[in-house]
Amino acid sequence: MTNWLPEKADHNSKANFYYICLFYHFKQRANQYARSF
Repeated sequence: MTNWLPEKADHNSKANFYYICLFYHFKQRANQYARSF
């Protein structure tokens, strides 16, 4: 039980990091498209 909790927390933080990167990427894309118009 003691190792299961950190693993789960680590997995969640990795998933959160991935989604933040994805969101940031799309935000940058949207900014580029907004500038092109």
